[in-house]
Amino acid sequence: MHTITIVHTAGCAGAEGTARVAGALAASRGDVTVDLVLVEDEAQALALGFRGSPTVLVDGADIEAEPQSPVGTMG
Repeated sequence: MHTITIVHTAGCAGAEGTARVAGALAASRGDVTVDLVLVEDEAQALALGFRGSPTVLVDGADIEAEPQSPVGTMG
């Protein structure tokens, strides 16, 4: 089983489209789930490894991790 987690802030313009794409992928396979996580504060952002909205994690790994972007940045 695999998990796609979409970590986002309120009002993120990309979260809805990202969730749509991830949902289509999950629907085409039997081994993928999709979770949406709303980041509400800096402490949560840091704990989740959040680098910007949306952040997409596959099995807990950031698929677009950019080392120059600090973890926990809320904008």
